[in-house]
Amino acid sequence: RNRSAPLDYKLADIDPDSDRDDAYNIDLQETVIEGGQTHTYSIAVHADELLGSPDWLPFNVSLYYNESENFQGGAGRNDMFGQPISAPTGNTRDKSILVSTKNGKYSLKVTDYKTSVQDATSAYLQNTWIMGNILALGETWSNVHSYNIAEGETLDGVREDNPTYRQWRFNMKNPDGVFDQAYEDLAVADWRAYRDAVITTFPTFAEAWSLDGLGTEVKRFVQRNPTGLAYTEDATSIGKEFEFTASPNQNLRLTMNASQTEAFRNNVGGRQVIEFVELTDWYFANTEAGNIRLYGGGGANTTAKQWNKFRAKYSLTKLLEGTASPELREWRFNAVGNYRFNEGFLKGFSVGGGFRWADDVVLGYDLTEDENGDPVYDLNSPHIGPTDTKVDLTFSYRKKLENGMNWRVQLNVRDIFAEKELIPISTQPDGSWAAVRIPGSTTWQLTNVFEF
Repeated sequence: RNRSAPLDYKLADIDPDSDRDDAYNIDLQETVIEGGQTHTYSIAVHADELLGSPDWLPFNVSLYYNESENFQGGAGRNDMFGQPISAPTGNTRDKSILVSTKNGKYSLKVTDYKTSVQDATSAYLQNTWIMGNILALGETWSNVHSYNIAEGETLDGVREDNPTYRQWRFNMKNPDGVFDQAYEDLAVADWRAYRDAVITTFPTFAEAWSLDGLGTEVKRFVQRNPTGLAYTEDATSIGKEFEFTASPNQNLRLTMNASQTEAFRNNVGGRQVIEFVELTDWYFANTEAGNIRLYGGGGANTTAKQWNKFRAKYSLTKLLEGTASPELREWRFNAVGNYRFNEGFLKGFSVGGGFRWADDVVLGYDLTEDENGDPVYDLNSPHIGPTDTKVDLTFSYRKKLENGMNWRVQLNVRDIFAEKELIPISTQPDGSWAAVRIPGSTTWQLTNVFEF
């Protein structure tokens, strides 16, 4: 580039009301402000102090109760119909008891808790783009079949001068694989009845998914996710935590904790998704709307098959509602210990270790049939994944140098018994692995610290 040449530039016109063809029109959004008021209550009772003097209890006993509520500012979230979603709200209740020795060398704390969240953003729905895509593809190809469009997706592609030109594209086969004009007319009519039901039942759907002209124009429809699209769920977690610490002498310290956690999901997707799925399921099960051929009149793909890319996983999600989340390991246990040598030839040395264990996990389920003969997941036949066990070691040496500095060198070995086999994270209905992850490796870390 000739750097001495003048730059050719112009100012961008960002006026949202501009009529210029080259204007950068901005769709201004209404400002959304969310707020709320929350309350927290906490009570602590120290039994040894409450009973007064003399302290006749052999242990220190403390009781704790906490109840809190909260909300998360979620401005900008919109549902699948482009309507604002209110902020997630939640509350937590936990009760604890702490027992410790009078000298403070040993303590045990047990906590029981329950946390509930309403309208939380859900990450458990997969392929949700299909809900807009099914209308885009179905409308595009029902028009291709209905108007005998040989090229493209508009009426300009109709070859009236040669009606048989590329007729494989627009003449549709029936479920038996035979080109059938009567069946094509029935399927297209049923599709349009379904489309009109969506438009009538959910008036903002087409606009939210950028499907302008749905039901009134003949063109290639392409969906776009609504701005700020989010799906919600109600979630509840319950569990217990156990924490034990021991310092029997000044050299040894042990810490152990165990936890049991169960999480439950309900109303996944929210009312909007549930109603849309129910409407689509009814039309695809009771009419021929799900049999519109895509990408050609004899193509193997249909609107129903496209819909099932979303519906299959959604079915499992709904089956699991109200049950403990299978991907969550129910029990976990951790222990950490360290011993420091203060005398003898090992003075200044420390040795420690850690043990981490996590319960087994559900990777998938067998398939069975419902009362209609349709395949469904069998929650009574889960595929169980392995437990997870890790062992860590720590060695250190500390010494005071002649110049007054403190020197400490430490070696950390993490996951010393790491295995090399792949770890399954999900399975196919037949039990074979669907996805795996690479296991972690043993890591060594050596640090030198000088303190002055």
